[in-house]
Amino acid sequence: MLGRIRFGKTIAWVGAVLCLAALIYLIRGVSAKLITARQATALVVEKSILDFGTVRPDSSVDSEFRLVNHHDRPININGSQIACDCMTSTFVAPRLIAPGESFSIPFNLHFPEKSGRVERDIMLYTNNIEQRTLKLVVLAEVVPKDTKAKNESR
Repeated sequence: MLGRIRFGKTIAWVGAVLCLAALIYLIRGVSAKLITARQATALVVEKSILDFGTVRPDSSVDSEFRLVNHHDRPININGSQIACDCMTSTFVAPRLIAPGESFSIPFNLHFPEKSGRVERDIMLYTNNIEQRTLKLVVLAEVVPKDTKAKNESR
């Protein structure tokens, strides 16, 4: 009889330990998901796609992407990459972005001489596990010289 009581208490303790372990696992998973959601939007871009509409051949545009670090810790932009030689930027990486800091990625894009759709990218590489890369896109439609371009007066 005494053996049955001890065996029953042992099973109860094992069950309690397993329930506690499961509870800890669930709590850690929920807090990790909350952290992941916050980190996933750490660097927020005002507009990640800039569309200049129609432009003239062999013209250029100066503009910038505006970003903010919404994380509670600094984020390091380890590097950047521009897709083609027709685009330049004065942004220098690596750069540490403090929490709450706003900054911009200025660029100059020279459009080709032939007409057609243009899509150029700037890639940013960060130390944020949930947002390792950030793609910034510039769009435009190069129109023939005899066609009126957007915001152009004749």
